[in-house]
Amino acid sequence: GELSLDGDRHVSASQPIKRGVGDLSAAGVLRAGAPAMITAFATDSSSAALPVTRRCACAMGVPDALADFALPLGATVNMNGTALYEALTVLFIAQLHGVNLGPGATVVVALTSTVA
Repeated sequence: GELSLDGDRHVSASQPIKRGVGDLSAAGVLRAGAPAMITAFATDSSSAALPVTRRCACAMGVPDALADFALPLGATVNMNGTALYEALTVLFIAQLHGVNLGPGATVVVALTSTVA
């Protein structure tokens, strides 16, 4: 429940920003970016998928200089979904075993998963 709810919040906050930029529809972006998404999913690595992602971005009209700068930066920095998953997993396992984490411990979990 909570992981799904937080995932929904993350998507609902980021998608309007992504939709406001560019000329492609959401379906067009999915079609054009499918090879990059499949590669990232299959390799479980945004770094391994970077060359395919660059080709897809350039095919969508992203200038080479922008792709060369933004894609490696985004692959490194944009790991907020992973941090969210790690924090919620720790909280779930604690609740599963009857461990009550107070506000201080919850903040430590959030900070640790953000740094990791």
